[in-house]
Amino acid sequence: MFIWLGPALALIGVLIGGIITYIVTRTKLRHDKSLEKDKLYLEKLEQLYRTITNLIYIYRSNMSSALYGKGDNKLPTIPIDQIDMLIGFYAPELNDDFQQLERARSDYGKVKAEFDVYRIMRRKEKKDFEPNIIKEIKSRIGQAYDQLEDRCKLLQNKVKAISNESVDLLRRS
Repeated sequence: MFIWLGPALALIGVLIGGIITYIVTRTKLRHDKSLEKDKLYLEKLEQLYRTITNLIYIYRSNMSSALYGKGDNKLPTIPIDQIDMLIGFYAPELNDDFQQLERARSDYGKVKAEFDVYRIMRRKEKKDFEPNIIKEIKSRIGQAYDQLEDRCKLLQNKVKAISNESVDLLRRS
């Protein structure tokens, strides 16, 4: 009867070792998968932040060309769809802020279009620009740009806050 005891205990030890190895490996894989998911989330938030920064530079360049006549007066491709997508997928809590940014973009566009129409009409009529009108429109363009930049900065600060919360959670786990 004791002849089988040694091999039976060895078999039980192998089974217990195998079960423990399986549990540890499975737990590690889950943890690694969770870390990959969190890393992707943080990368997308970083991409959102950089895209908003690019948006600021695009509008700043456009405003400078409008106010000072330097560079191309046309807007390059604006990454607004990318911002919308990243917010929709990764930070839906920022949707209201994004809508405010869209309103600020619209306001800027209206003032800028008004200025462009004024310049085109004056050039077609071969008339000089009226300094008071130019000064007033430039002031409005500057104000619209400031509002747009403020909305972008607010959105960036909220993206940073979300990222910091995520990093803190990662450090705790």
